[in-house]
Amino acid sequence: MGASDTALRAILHIDHGADTELSFAGDDHTLAVSTTYGKTNFWELDPDSNIEELCTRVGKRITPEEWTRHVPDLPYRPPC
Repeated sequence: MGASDTALRAILHIDHGADTELSFAGDDHTLAVSTTYGKTNFWELDPDSNIEELCTRVGKRITPEEWTRHVPDLPYRPPC
């Protein structure tokens, strides 16, 4: 998916009167969101980086038995 193919995935409601700034954090895939409330969130927009982070934190791979129990209509193909 190229830059021109990017689709809106979420709308974040912050509150009335909150000044908000959005900018990329030194790259083209990490969005920094800051508010006058003193909070800054960083959102990783790169799917490959998100998958790697998720798989690292999850730990063990889903077993074929667990897969069959939770997603029986799909062939076993663990994401990590």
